[in-house]
Amino acid sequence: MRRGNLVFAQMSPLNFRLMIRRAVYLVMGATSCLIGAAIILWVLYNHLIHRLPEFRPAPLIGAFGIGPVLCIVGVQWIRKALT
Repeated sequence: MRRGNLVFAQMSPLNFRLMIRRAVYLVMGATSCLIGAAIILWVLYNHLIHRLPEFRPAPLIGAFGIGPVLCIVGVQWIRKALT
């Protein structure tokens, strides 16, 4: 559609749904990565720098818990949103 010098593209409902789905994947992936990184950094801080009273010591590998999994899943969701 043309109005003056501007060209307005018609967006089909299918493209709009795809754009919304990609935005959701991007937001959820970024959130997942941030939370996973925060967990990993918190565990490293408690093991290497200063142990906070809320932190219960555990073996280093088990202490990371779900942090690395959140980072991996978040990166996959971001890749899915951008492809």
